[in-house]
Amino acid sequence: MKKQHRYRAFISYCHQDRKEAARLQTTIENFRPPADAVSAGRVTERIRPIFRDREVLGSSHDLSAAIRDALEDSSALIVVCSPRAAASKWVAAEVAHFAARRGLENIFCLIVDGEPNATDPAQECLPEPLRYAQSGREVLAADARAKADGWRDAVLKIIAGLTGLPFAALARREQKKQRRRAIILSTAGILLAAIFGALSIYSARQAAAAKKSAKTAEATVDYLEQVIAQFSPRRKENTASSALLPFIDASTTPDQLGRLESEPLALIRVRLILSRAYLELNAADRALPLLEANAALAAEFLGPDNKSTTISLEALGNTYNALGQHERGAEIHRRLLESALRLHGEKSEQALAAMNNLSNSLEKTGRQDEAAALYTRVYEIGSALLPADHLGFQNARRNYANILRRQGKFSEALAVSEKLYRDQLESPGPDYLGTLETQKHLGEAYEAHGETERAAEVYASAARGLARIHGPDNSSALTCAFRLVHLLHALGRKDEAADATKHYFGKPPDPQKLSIIGKKTSDFPR
Repeated sequence: MKKQHRYRAFISYCHQDRKEAARLQTTIENFRPPADAVSAGRVTERIRPIFRDREVLGSSHDLSAAIRDALEDSSALIVVCSPRAAASKWVAAEVAHFAARRGLENIFCLIVDGEPNATDPAQECLPEPLRYAQSGREVLAADARAKADGWRDAVLKIIAGLTGLPFAALARREQKKQRRRAIILSTAGILLAAIFGALSIYSARQAAAAKKSAKTAEATVDYLEQVIAQFSPRRKENTASSALLPFIDASTTPDQLGRLESEPLALIRVRLILSRAYLELNAADRALPLLEANAALAAEFLGPDNKSTTISLEALGNTYNALGQHERGAEIHRRLLESALRLHGEKSEQALAAMNNLSNSLEKTGRQDEAAALYTRVYEIGSALLPADHLGFQNARRNYANILRRQGKFSEALAVSEKLYRDQLESPGPDYLGTLETQKHLGEAYEAHGETERAAEVYASAARGLARIHGPDNSSALTCAFRLVHLLHALGRKDEAADATKHYFGKPPDPQKLSIIGKKTSDFPR
């Protein structure tokens, strides 16, 4: 019977090529094989786990026991090849150890620099055991250099070798994905041009024609908003979000937005759409000048109590908070609360939103008691006023659960968090960012309540989802992963704890990643 190995592959690399090795690991582990191949049982749903040794070995000439064990428990060996790797005795030792037991047929090379079997020793990229002169055969090499396969096709070749799936089919599928993304970007560009064009026509025509043109422009703005929403990181398995950033940058230049100066309403709307895109792409610094200009224009043109003005101010206050300018955020949200109370009364959706936002700002400035009182009031009024699937109130309920936990009311906090999570699974769904944030808080509630098994399960799910949406260096994802490691260790599941540590923090744990959440290597359980 064929042995089932613990690791799908072992990545061998020189320390100087760690960025390429990390990128390779992430790409392979996040790759989704074709659904028909998965359903037919030809491949697993994900190609993981991948072992990536990040340890700078000491002076010993022998491989460490941990490295030998990982090599022998890996289905394949992937070697990141460069002149630096070719000169590394550790990479050569790992290759020789694997080849002596498994042969060369399960070894795959990813060339990132240099030349294979080069006449110039300084350009040689293959470790000695893989060179033709030593092995007597050509090894399977995927060339990630721009002049050869390029990164995408090179990694697809590695994946094809690991899974047995045909490279040509994988490449065609990836090309179709890229064409779809290009179409979306192209459509967004055309739509933005249509907005500016339609609004220019609006200012040039007589009243009757202008009215018709304005409707066309408004419909175009609506459609642009829907298109940009397709890039949202909140959407499941969205890989196109990063492609939106250069498009938004090009769309916010003075030349582009200046064409809308004669149409303030459209300019306010377009700025809001583009600034929201920036915020969802974690580029709050780029959204800030748009929102500051928008808030001033809306207040001047529409008045302080107009809906578009309050929307612009709310976005500005939240952006100040995102950038750590919490006092300025609190000032904006207090103005919005005063306006909402004056116009709509306390028992209104507008007042609840302003109270919740103000609470967030006050909490960040250290005014915990004021924030707690407002969070509690929002929860009391919102429970009677708003439906369970109201996104703003879902956020407020999460804040209220945190207040209860801080006050030591763990059972009450847990009940609120569990009910909120059930509601969010129904709407907006399990892959929405807000649902994942609730998972994180639910894990904290289970942990505080002593339900260690359930806390570990929830932390594991939240860490995966948050890392997928925000990237592997996201503080919330790393916090969940850190707590998961501790709980698994406490439960006696030390192998799983070690796997989670390696997956999220590296082996040994990367001090830079730990610093993101204020931790050190010594903080891990032993």
